[in-house]
Amino acid sequence: MPKPNKSSATSSTRKKHAKKAAGPSETHDDPKPKDKKLKGKDKKQPKIKSYIPPTKPAPIQPDPLDSLGLANSLPADLVVILRRLAKKDNVTKRRALEDLQSLWVDKAGNEDILDIVEIMLPIWLHHLPILLLHQSRRLRLLASGLHTSLLALPRINSRVVSALRDGDFVDGVETFIGAWCMAVHDIDRQVAIQARKSWNMISISNDDGIIRPLLAFLRESFFDPEVVYNRLNPPRVPGTVNSSRATSKAGTPMPDDEPSLRAKGENEEEEEADRHARLRFGALGSLRWVLECPCATVLWPDLNVIFESTAFWSALSCSSEPPFSPSASYGHGIAAVPVRKAAWSLLQSLLSTSEGRIQGLIDVVGPAVVRSAWIESDAIVRSGMWEPLVVFLSKFPQSWTVPPRVNEDADADDSESDTEHHTDVPSKHDRHPHDEKAAYREFLEFLELGCGGSPLQGYPTIMIVISTLPSRILPLQSEDLRSLFTSFWAAIDGRALNTLNRVTISAAFLSALLECVLFIVAKIRRQEGSHNAACTELIAEQFDRMWSELTSRRLKVNADQAGQEIAKALLTLQDLNEGLLRSAWKPLESSSLQLFVSSDDSGQSAEYAVEALTALYHGTSGDNNLGAMVEALITDSSRHVLSAFEDSVVDDEAPSALEVNTEKSLELLLGRFSFLSEEGSSFLELLDQLIQQSLRRLLLHHTPLVISYLGLRDHDGICSSVWADILGIIGGLESNDPKQIQILDSLLKAHEAQNLPDWLRPTGGELDSVASRLLHRALAGGSNGTELTVLIRLLKIHSPYIVTTVARSIVDSVSSAWSRQFLQLLLDASVDVNSLYAPLRLLSELLGSQSELCMSDAFARGLLPDVYLLGYLMPASESAYAGNTVVELAQGLWLSWSAGVSESLLHDVTAMIVSSIRDILRDTQVRPTPYAVLDSLIHGPTRLSFDLFTDLIPAEKDLNSLLNAGSPVVVDSTASVLDPFYIPATEPDESTPRKRSPQYDSLGFSEYSRIVMAILKSLSSDRQLIKENIWSVRHVMILGNYAADLLRFPQVKSPLFGTDLPKDVAEDIASKVNQIVAYVLSYIGEDAWHIELAATLTASASDSQSRAKDPASMLLQTVYTASVTGNNARDALVLLQIMQLVLSDVSKASADLWVQLARSIEAKSSETSLAITYALTRAGPEPPRLDRLRNELASTLAGVPNSKANKEGRRLLRRLAASAPNPDGDVVFLPQQRAIFLVQTFQKWIASDEELDIGVENLMTLMFFYLAPILQNLPGSHWELIFDIMENNLENASFEDDSTLFALFWTLRLIISLEDLTASNKALKAEWVERRSTMLRFVRDLLLVTPVHVSYSEPREKCRELLLNAVQDLPSSLLEHDTLPKMCHLLLDPSDNNRKLSYQLLKQASARYTESLVVEAGVDTQSSTKIQLPSELMVILQSGINSEDNHGAEHVVDSSTYLLGWMIAMDLFIDTSLKVKMAYLDGLREAEVIGNNLLPVIFDLLGVSTPRRKPLNLSPWAVDEYFIDLYEPADLLSNQLLASHIYYRVLMTVPSLVRSWWLECTDRQLTSSVSSFTSGSFSPVIIAQQLSHIRQPDVQAELNDENMTIKVSSGFNEVSAVYLIDEQQMEIGVKLPGEYPLKPVEVRDVRKVGVKEDRWRAWLFAVQQVISSQNGRIFDALSLFKKNVSLHFEGQVECAICYSIISVSDRTLPDKPCKTCKNRFHASCLYKWFNTSHASTCPLCRSEM
Repeated sequence: MPKPNKSSATSSTRKKHAKKAAGPSETHDDPKPKDKKLKGKDKKQPKIKSYIPPTKPAPIQPDPLDSLGLANSLPADLVVILRRLAKKDNVTKRRALEDLQSLWVDKAGNEDILDIVEIMLPIWLHHLPILLLHQSRRLRLLASGLHTSLLALPRINSRVVSALRDGDFVDGVETFIGAWCMAVHDIDRQVAIQARKSWNMISISNDDGIIRPLLAFLRESFFDPEVVYNRLNPPRVPGTVNSSRATSKAGTPMPDDEPSLRAKGENEEEEEADRHARLRFGALGSLRWVLECPCATVLWPDLNVIFESTAFWSALSCSSEPPFSPSASYGHGIAAVPVRKAAWSLLQSLLSTSEGRIQGLIDVVGPAVVRSAWIESDAIVRSGMWEPLVVFLSKFPQSWTVPPRVNEDADADDSESDTEHHTDVPSKHDRHPHDEKAAYREFLEFLELGCGGSPLQGYPTIMIVISTLPSRILPLQSEDLRSLFTSFWAAIDGRALNTLNRVTISAAFLSALLECVLFIVAKIRRQEGSHNAACTELIAEQFDRMWSELTSRRLKVNADQAGQEIAKALLTLQDLNEGLLRSAWKPLESSSLQLFVSSDDSGQSAEYAVEALTALYHGTSGDNNLGAMVEALITDSSRHVLSAFEDSVVDDEAPSALEVNTEKSLELLLGRFSFLSEEGSSFLELLDQLIQQSLRRLLLHHTPLVISYLGLRDHDGICSSVWADILGIIGGLESNDPKQIQILDSLLKAHEAQNLPDWLRPTGGELDSVASRLLHRALAGGSNGTELTVLIRLLKIHSPYIVTTVARSIVDSVSSAWSRQFLQLLLDASVDVNSLYAPLRLLSELLGSQSELCMSDAFARGLLPDVYLLGYLMPASESAYAGNTVVELAQGLWLSWSAGVSESLLHDVTAMIVSSIRDILRDTQVRPTPYAVLDSLIHGPTRLSFDLFTDLIPAEKDLNSLLNAGSPVVVDSTASVLDPFYIPATEPDESTPRKRSPQYDSLGFSEYSRIVMAILKSLSSDRQLIKENIWSVRHVMILGNYAADLLRFPQVKSPLFGTDLPKDVAEDIASKVNQIVAYVLSYIGEDAWHIELAATLTASASDSQSRAKDPASMLLQTVYTASVTGNNARDALVLLQIMQLVLSDVSKASADLWVQLARSIEAKSSETSLAITYALTRAGPEPPRLDRLRNELASTLAGVPNSKANKEGRRLLRRLAASAPNPDGDVVFLPQQRAIFLVQTFQKWIASDEELDIGVENLMTLMFFYLAPILQNLPGSHWELIFDIMENNLENASFEDDSTLFALFWTLRLIISLEDLTASNKALKAEWVERRSTMLRFVRDLLLVTPVHVSYSEPREKCRELLLNAVQDLPSSLLEHDTLPKMCHLLLDPSDNNRKLSYQLLKQASARYTESLVVEAGVDTQSSTKIQLPSELMVILQSGINSEDNHGAEHVVDSSTYLLGWMIAMDLFIDTSLKVKMAYLDGLREAEVIGNNLLPVIFDLLGVSTPRRKPLNLSPWAVDEYFIDLYEPADLLSNQLLASHIYYRVLMTVPSLVRSWWLECTDRQLTSSVSSFTSGSFSPVIIAQQLSHIRQPDVQAELNDENMTIKVSSGFNEVSAVYLIDEQQMEIGVKLPGEYPLKPVEVRDVRKVGVKEDRWRAWLFAVQQVISSQNGRIFDALSLFKKNVSLHFEGQVECAICYSIISVSDRTLPDKPCKTCKNRFHASCLYKWFNTSHASTCPLCRSEM
């Protein structure tokens, strides 16, 4: 407890309370007179303490809105905004400022609004100080901007200036102007810039009446920022309660808005310390502005009050207790970097504006500066400290020793405080008298730390700082100077300079060190004379230490810079005194001699010393005395090193460390100082002797020294002799000695650098064998390429080493090797292109250096064509060569050579290149493709010119011969399935010898196709070439036809293409050919053009050529002539293709001319006539002559005898088939009677003994297809004939026999046609029905056979498509149990359309398969029936998708095959029994196809499993249905939608398997994506389907009865089952979660009645298992629950006590039987009976229970 009448508060606390009570105006009153201090015993007497209660904060000043009555004068919405400015919330204030700016100030151009703003001005000026000093940066910025906008208004500006002059402010002018000025110097740059704009709009710098109050505010803001802040933002009174029920002591209610104690909210932006620093920063900046004002002189008394406070200057210090300010309880600069930086800036302004007044403040400012600078820890502050610090110390050096001013008030307070607590302890200043050297010690520590962490800025100032040190601080005595430089070197010892910029920092250190040494020496000499031992000692010590640190590399300074600095220092010392120079030179001299002969390091110190001496030598060369000393040192060092080297050399031993180091020193000295090798030098004589005596050892171990000697020795005789010895030594070394290559390489590099004389020559063939070995190793590849590099250098500079003839033979060998290797690269893909690198690089280097060895024209003609081909042909051939080093080297070689060669030589080489490319184009053994050949010319260098059809392509005649020699005219037999035009005129003669198969290149092109491919590429890129070379279009079309055949019949061997031709290449060929043909035929004209052209073709060949005009006519004439001449199917097909396009818009009159032309050439060229006729029936109109032609052909056929059926009949049938019209058109093929005659002719041929060819039978089947519509209404034997031939064709048909495909194709088309005809023809239907079943069985059997061919064939696929179309309505009697397994192969069909058609058939088969299994499982009592999914289907389900990810998988299928297979699998679950369903489910589970195969495929297709890919949005689509007829396998979206439907069916059919996979998946990201995707797109549909199924009437009728009721809650996705037993309700709930079926259903136990707990739990578990594990519906689960409950309560009797089955109390059954009467009772009823009857007997028989 405190003593009576004595306050327990300290003096500082009482002083603080007193300041608050006095208000701001009393804060800086004159200090009270100091009481006399107690002495002796009186000092120990306790001081009487008295309680000083803390004062209450000043009340909040009223809002001017109310006090000035402006609330009634302003608009209501503006009043609301101004009220919001007074709120505490930052967001409210911000919105108020934004509204005030946008709604009022920005619109002040309107006079009415300006009047309102002017009225509002006092309120704004009241709030402005609060806003400008607010803790929120956003508010300060908005307020500054708003104030700038207001002052931009002239009327408002004048009002504000007037208010400043008159002091007309509610809160006082000092608060307004102070807050404004501090905002101009705000710590935030944006706020300061915005506030300065408004500050510059007024001029008050000359008005001391305004600035004087400003100083008072700034003073208070710096010393007591919290008081200022609290005055602007008054805190609430402590102890008040913010409640309407709170009352004062007098009992009167306190107002609701009474301020409470201010507490720091969670959303405040700054801490209290940050706020203090911000306000002090603004105050310091404002004071700097005041100092620069013109009226600062008048205001100096007020400024002096601030500046004479030691507490104020504590802002310079980072110390918490500044030693220079005893009155400051803590430093204002602690943890406030901006404050300290602003304080130094203020000091700089004070020095520039009021230097004379600082003298009166030196005891305040001086100690603060010297005690703050050296302990500063922040680099930002230090960056702004150096300039004011150096200027201040230079002008006021007494600051080092001046004692700090003692503040008497502080002494009194401290004394009082100390007396209160420690009455027997002296005061603070008594304990710590002034220590003059304290700042100097801090300066030494500053040096030890490398200028406190800022060496680059600090070291340049050190000499200036030392110059300000007084003698009593730094006496010029050895010990004191040694202490100073010890601190200097401590930065090196302590590694304070080991930073990233160490070299620059070390240079600054060295410069500062030398400057300080020289300064102190000069100062000593000025004070104590020239003969001072301290100077000599100081120089010797520091130069010795400096040189030692430099050469040991602890002081990281560049040698050149170090030498220059030392040179300058030595020159300065020489100017001072010769003795001082010798003192500095002696340690340099002795240390250098030791460094050069040292064996301790790797010679780095010696190398550094040489470089430094070099700089020193050049830096002192202008001074005779010092320059001579340096030169003498170098000479002595060289001799010393040479002597040490000679002594260290021991023959036949490895070089010692001393030998290596001295050799390196010797080499460095020779290379740096040329005067050492001047003739007549004694050192040179010694060196000559050394070389002559120890040349072999020097060459083997010290090659650089030998090179330096030869480069510097200016004596031809000596050098030639030494060079001959050197070559002999190299040649005499063992071939496997690595020294041989190393020495030779060193010599060659020296020659390249021109460090050796180029006139040196070999005396014999010393290195010939060495050069040969280098060549062999270089071409072999070498281990590291060193041999190749050395060989290149040797050939470039061969004269000093080998004779020219040897060098030229080496180059010829390399050129020959290069040509051989390039030829192998053209032919063999296994040849590595990098094997050409060595010879090509060698030749490239020689050509680049313009060596005489390879500058002949013959050499260029032999080498450069192959170089061009490698550089431009190979990259065009294979992309792998692009960017290859060897290829780029070849390209660079060609470009560099061609740029500087003569035009004549370039022309010759170009001609050779074109010739080589022509040969390559026709050569099928080379690797480059035709496209690559052309690309190498087209995209090669621009200086290479050629003409394709002149230089590369053979003449038309030669190309025709090449075509006929390698391309047969027989077309594959299966082509007739696609087009009857392909039916051959005769049966192929197997005895005719086949032509030799052509050779194909690596891509599959023959010689002919390679040439035409080049033509195709050229015509595609340049349309003008088409017109100029129209004859080439025919060859292009032939190439396109064979490419199309390869796509349609890939199993047939093509004469132009190999079997390995890529499909995309064939497709590209066909596409480009179509484009070229379309371009040429765009010139087709009207009828006159047709008439003229037909006449031209009818005329002679010579006339036709002369009359050609447009490209279309020229092309047609060319093709027509070739077709007539060749009379083969190949050329006729080209004509047919052109004629179809030509006749597309022809008139009937013109078409008659073409018919006439066809008939006129029939005898001469039947194939050409057939092509024209076929084109007319396909594309042209129906001219009269064509109908007459058909009738004539039919009439002629009727008269063909049996013996001529195979020849004449075949020819006429081909022509009749070609003239047959479109069966879907309106043109009648033949009259009915003529058709009957034609069929009778066929009957006659068949009935005869003559055997008909297959071709004739096929043509008859084709004719039946066209005659069936004509004969449909005529009954007779002809239908029997047709049906017999159809059955015979189907019976003999096989997909393995291509010869049967034509008959099968047209038979199937005839079946489909008959199906359509019999739909409306009863008579024909009666005949057709009898044979239909047999034919469909044949069709089905063809589909049951698994095809052997796995490759695609369009004819085969067309036949299979017709088979599938024919059985789309297959009778159920033809579907058997094993139909589905046997037909699963249909899903593997290469045709997308066939797979779609097969699905419909397989869907029917799957229903039959399941039906048979259900029946067998139902009658199978011994479980002997094997129930499983078809193994053929499982193979598909277990396959992978044919994609890049599954490349190389064991079994992959197309995506449509896989998806349709899963559709069939899900179809198998339809209408199946539980036993069959569970067997299917077990099969899928055991095979793990759901998790391992299906789900990854589906999730990949839908984008669920791919990171950073958004899943497919299924909201526009219905996932619960899909129409296969609309499925497009080639479309990604179609596949995605089918996959989503399959996923839906899987979730509906086998949800347990999906759930198991989802729960076991360890990829959390995938499971989350699957859950989100399923719950968003599938779960709602599945849940709705489950609930709708329960609502169906038949389901309700089966579940609901008198005992059980089903309730469905769609809103909660829940189904409740209520079972009524003896008027008691038993209830369960089945809830479907949002992620169903990934998450299982929740079976809720709502109410249990009459069931034991274990049985009840078993029922609930069974309900859940039916849905979750057995994939049942809710209906199945509830049916099981109903069955369990019904059976449980069946036969139950009532309790004989309560007469109820269910107990009312515990809802149990009567399960306590009486052993005598066998009646049952409830346990609760018996218990009550026993208690009431006081007996344990049966209520009925009274026997003991």
